[in-house]
Amino acid sequence: MNPAVPVRAGQLESVPELGTGYAAERTPSGRTWLRHGTVMLGYVEHDSRSEEWRAFRATGMPLKHEPRVSAAGTYRTRDLALADIADDYGRVVRARSARDGSAS
Repeated sequence: MNPAVPVRAGQLESVPELGTGYAAERTPSGRTWLRHGTVMLGYVEHDSRSEEWRAFRATGMPLKHEPRVSAAGTYRTRDLALADIADDYGRVVRARSARDGSAS
């Protein structure tokens, strides 16, 4: 993502550093949703008290994966928080594939 290019709320922004098909969408509420294709993976919010970012699954469950997250559960940058959401999605997809593959 290029921080020099302004993005309006509701506009999709490609996130090629996460892989093919990832896009971020900022909302008027200040959240940034991460999508992969048409699937909403999760969102990040800016924590005004700590000036850091928090990451959540689409269900609202907070993500706190090491080593990117601080002890307080926050990320230094929005990009690190978005990368954690993408990694979480990859883990879920791999676990689902392993489960479905072993059942056959």
